[in-house]
Amino acid sequence: MQTGATERLHQARANIRQAMHHWDPASLDRVEASRVLLERAVAEMRSFECALRHGGVEASAEVRSTLIALKQEILLATRAVDTCMAFYRGLGAILGGVTPGYDAGGRHFAETAHLELGMHG
Repeated sequence: MQTGATERLHQARANIRQAMHHWDPASLDRVEASRVLLERAVAEMRSFECALRHGGVEASAEVRSTLIALKQEILLATRAVDTCMAFYRGLGAILGGVTPGYDAGGRHFAETAHLELGMHG
């Protein structure tokens, strides 16, 4: 029988897998949906970590194997996001330094302040 904390670990994995299944860097809507899923995964992992620190999780072979699998999925997700970011940074360089911008929540916004200054003299 799984504890609530272990179930959170499994839910984190499910959120990461779902985020990567729907990942499409060419669609901001799909990127946003993936971001929301990844944030949920982080919340689930934090809850698991808290339970682990307070003795609410038994260090079983199942927990260890789930953590190893989770680590691999996080590495794959990180590579996918980093690859896309590298592409956009390169695209920005090709376009003369105009780079995509993101707010504190990771949502994309256009960086147009320097363009507006040039237009209004």
